[in-house]
Amino acid sequence: MSNKKELDKATEDSPPPIFGSWNKIYGFVFFTLIALIFLFYLFTKAFE
Repeated sequence: MSNKKELDKATEDSPPPIFGSWNKIYGFVFFTLIALIFLFYLFTKAFE
């Protein structure tokens, strides 16, 4: 049972496979969302 706890702890503390930190991933997702909203806004304005 202690092996499961150790595995959970190791998995919880491991960095994400890309960007190196969760904050960088959250920032990337946030700015991608903002860019998509802006692009869809421009697309909507262009074809009104």
